[in-house]
Amino acid sequence: SYAQAPAMGDELGAVLAATRERLRGEARSLYQDGYRHGVKLAGQLTWSQLSWIVGIRGVVAAAKAAKQCQFDVMAGRLPDGARPVIEPDILADYVGRHADEGLDWAPSSVTLEGMDRALQDVWDHVHSPDGAVAPQPKQ
Repeated sequence: SYAQAPAMGDELGAVLAATRERLRGEARSLYQDGYRHGVKLAGQLTWSQLSWIVGIRGVVAAAKAAKQCQFDVMAGRLPDGARPVIEPDILADYVGRHADEGLDWAPSSVTLEGMDRALQDVWDHVHSPDGAVAPQPKQ
């Protein structure tokens, strides 16, 4: 019962509104940066790779799966000729330590959302009869 927000006076309301707008702007910038990176990544992919990333539900899941496949080949759990759908190093340029634990950086979850949305949009553009995609709801 003690965990209740205080009454919003003018001062507290103004601080909350300013903070909300500042953080929205930061999140928008991170998302748009991720979207730009996603479009660049799509430009490096084959159709099979793009379809796989979209189907596996995003760049982080793809990075982890590709890294696991690479590890399984090195550990002898998969045949020597087995290869990940995409080389983890390609994804590491975009998702940092999500693809390579040795890297000391990783994009924010909002940036990753932007990348995933861009890859989905590219995939949708290819599937659309006229190359157009219905606008997505704003975040």
